Amino acid sequence: YAQSLKGHVEIMAARQDVEELIDDPSIPGTLRARMESASAIRQFAIDELALPDNNSYRSYVNVGRDAVTWAIFAAPEFSLTP
Repeated sequence: YAQSLKGHVEIMAARQDVEELIDDPSIPGTLRARMESASAIRQFAIDELALPDNNSYRSYVNVGRDAVTWAIFAAPEFSLTP
């Protein structure tokens, strides 16, 4: 649990505001385009779908790898029982 908590705290501390990153000229164009799309989709969800306007999808962290976490499950070969 300590490793998980440490990783969570590190990610939360490294967050950057998406709107500020969109305005930052040093951000690569492909990343900026993805953030702009995410912001537009988020605004559509608020305006058209009446989803809550909260802090979801307002920050970004480059974790430097493909996934933040991996969930691994094991079962005996050819079994459907965990």
